[in-house]
Amino acid sequence: MKNNPFHKYLKEEDNLHIQVCNYLNYQYPNILYFHPHNEGRRTAYERYKFKLLGAKAGVPDIVILEAKKNYYGLFIELKSEKGKLTDNQENFIMELRYRNYYAAVCHNFEEAKKIIDWYFEKRY
Repeated sequence: MKNNPFHKYLKEEDNLHIQVCNYLNYQYPNILYFHPHNEGRRTAYERYKFKLLGAKAGVPDIVILEAKKNYYGLFIELKSEKGKLTDNQENFIMELRYRNYYAAVCHNFEEAKKIIDWYFEKRY
């Protein structure tokens, strides 16, 4: 991937996201997960259309649709080491927790790996 001319535009949070997805693909190849592509700059028309199509502000970066440990699923918000949650992200995470989803905020790969392995009860 580093040979791709767009690689230089990836940010710290993007690289963290890639690490987590690679880990999920390697360690848990049969789980159902996805990234809701909500972030990014949009034209006025795209913002209008996304809102009509049900896009919600604050949705975490990774959605894992596997019920475990009495939770309906796992949501992970990835932040850079100094990254802060927006109000929308805080509210969405609170709503997920209220509805019995496990929602975590991770600032590095080790935090994300620890949450994922705990959730799937991986033993070393």
